[in-house]
Amino acid sequence: MKQKLYYSIFVAVILIVTSFIVECIGYLALHNLNKSDNLRDIFPDRILRLREVLKGSKNVLPRYVGAVNLNFMPTPNYQISNFLQHNSDGYRGEKVNMLHGNKYRILFLGGSTTYSSGVLNPNKTYPAQTIKFLNQLLDSGMIQMKDFNGFEGINAGLEGGRSCDELNAYLHKFRYYKPNLIILHSVGNDAEIDFNNSFSYTPDEVNFRLTETYLVYRYPIPRIFFRSYFISYLVIRYDLLKKLNHDQPNMSNTNYYFCNWYPDIVRKEISNDYMKSPAITNISTLIREALYDSSHIMLMTFAVNKLSEECIKRPYYIKNLDGLNNALKKLAMKYNVGIINYNYTDIPSKHWIDDCHLDETGDSIKGKFVANNVVNYLKEKKIITIK
Repeated sequence: MKQKLYYSIFVAVILIVTSFIVECIGYLALHNLNKSDNLRDIFPDRILRLREVLKGSKNVLPRYVGAVNLNFMPTPNYQISNFLQHNSDGYRGEKVNMLHGNKYRILFLGGSTTYSSGVLNPNKTYPAQTIKFLNQLLDSGMIQMKDFNGFEGINAGLEGGRSCDELNAYLHKFRYYKPNLIILHSVGNDAEIDFNNSFSYTPDEVNFRLTETYLVYRYPIPRIFFRSYFISYLVIRYDLLKKLNHDQPNMSNTNYYFCNWYPDIVRKEISNDYMKSPAITNISTLIREALYDSSHIMLMTFAVNKLSEECIKRPYYIKNLDGLNNALKKLAMKYNVGIINYNYTDIPSKHWIDDCHLDETGDSIKGKFVANNVVNYLKEKKIITIK
C-alpha cells in the first residue's frame, strides 16, 4: 500500500512540475510574442488582451463585435492605453449627438486609413485633424458660414472594411445622424480581390470574413483551457494571428462560404471594366442614397506606397487600385459630386508606416490636405465664403 501511495505521490509531483515548466514556457513565449508583435506600437499588449478575450474576461473587450446588419462594428466604450478609442455609440473619437445642432456635420467613411490605425490618440486621427483645421479657419475669419457656427465630425472608419461594409454602415446607422457632407475614402481593401484567381474571387470577399465575435467567442475550445498560458500561446500564435487583421478576422485564405454563384464570366467582365466592379456598384448605391438624404458627398482616391514590399508582392493589387481610383473619378463626374485626388506624394515618405497607413504627423498633414479640399468644395456649393 505504501509503495502505491509513494508511486502516486511521485507521479503527481512529476505532473505538477512538468505542468509548471510547460506553463512557464507558455508564459514566456506568449509575452515574447506580445513584445515582437508588429502592431505593438499601435495596439499595445494586443496579444495579452486577446488571451483575456479568449478566457471570457469581463474586464477586457474585443476591438470589434458582431452587429446585426452591420456585420461588425467598433466595440462601444473600448479603451486602451488611457485613451477611450470608441465612444458609447460605437465609432472612434468624440461622440456627436444624433440630433443636429448648429454645426456643419461631416461623416468620414472608409477603412483603416479613415479609422487611422497608425495613430493611438483618437483625437489625432485624420478625420479629427480635418475638423480641427476647418474650425481654425472659421475661428480665424479666413472662412465664413452663414447657417452654421462650426464643424463637427464622425469617424466611421472600419479596420479591414470594404465598400460593402461602408454601405451597410451608412444605410443602417450613420444616415440617421444626417451628415451635411460625407467624405468616402474607400476601395483600398476592395482592390485586394485577385480577379485572376477564379477560386478566390468573390465580390468584396465579405462572405469570407467572420466577425471577431464568431472567431473568438465561439472558438471550439472551452474558455477554461485558455487559463493555460501554453494553450493560449499555441492557439494565438498558430491559428488566430493567421486570421486576424487588426483584431478583425479575414478568412480570405479559406474556403468558407465560397461564392460559387458568381461564374467566371462575371469575374472577366469586371477585370476589363472596373465600373462594373462590386466596389463601384456599392459606392454608386451609397452616393444615390446620400443624395436622396440631401447630403453632399466627396469621393477620395486611395493612395499607397507602390514601392512598399506589400505592393511589390501583389502587382494585381496596384492594377486593381489604379482601375478603381479611375472609376471613382468617373463616378464623381457622373453624379456631380466632389473628388479629392489624394496621392502618395501628398505626404512626406517618412510619415508612411507601411503601404497605406500614416503616423500621427502624417495624419495631421492629411487632415490639412483634406480640409483645404473641403473648403474649395464648400465654396463652390456656396456654403462658405472665403475672406
